Amino acid sequence: MMKKLAFFTLGTAVMSFLSSVPVTAATIFVEPIITRPNPNFPDGIGLPPMLPPNTPLLWNFPDTSGEQNFLNDTGFTITEFNLILLTEQFNGDDVVWGDANGDGQIGQSDIFSSITLNPNNLQFPQLDITEGSIPSGNRFVFQFISNPDLTPEQPGDNGPILAAGIYDGVAASVPESSPGWGLVLLGVGYVSKEVWNKQKKNKGKDK
Repeated sequence: MMKKLAFFTLGTAVMSFLSSVPVTAATIFVEPIITRPNPNFPDGIGLPPMLPPNTPLLWNFPDTSGEQNFLNDTGFTITEFNLILLTEQFNGDDVVWGDANGDGQIGQSDIFSSITLNPNNLQFPQLDITEGSIPSGNRFVFQFISNPDLTPEQPGDNGPILAAGIYDGVAASVPESSPGWGLVLLGVGYVSKEVWNKQKKNKGKDK
């Protein structure tokens, strides 16, 4: 049975990060897959209506939650995603953006033509997914894979890797007013807009 994801909007949120272990035995490669709807997947949940750009999103992966056709119900045409890895290590192994499926590139998409590592973010590994669009009202697949495959044996369990992200977009209609603070959970955990904006500010200082 496919796990249903929950969305929450909160006034404030606090996030803490675990310190990394200095010695590792291996590297775990992870990458996103963003494609047009998969006919073998059911139509799934939508990003909340009128969810404004730059609202932090959170994913646990890899797991079966990505096996659905998400709905862009934001009222915006999504033009890019910016993703960061929050899990730096798992069982002593480094977790990095990388070629998890052996196709010679990081990330896979038939919607966005550019998927690149951002060298300016020294705090968290960042992946920028650009040069494409998902119109409001369209469905799409958004999932992550890892090598080695860390998908839980029990369907519906959350994957052990955590990533955060934001999207940018163009309003498809006049949006309703939205709270100044918020977050969206896709799985378990949370990240606040304050933390994300602080991270972006730190990135700008490194340029």
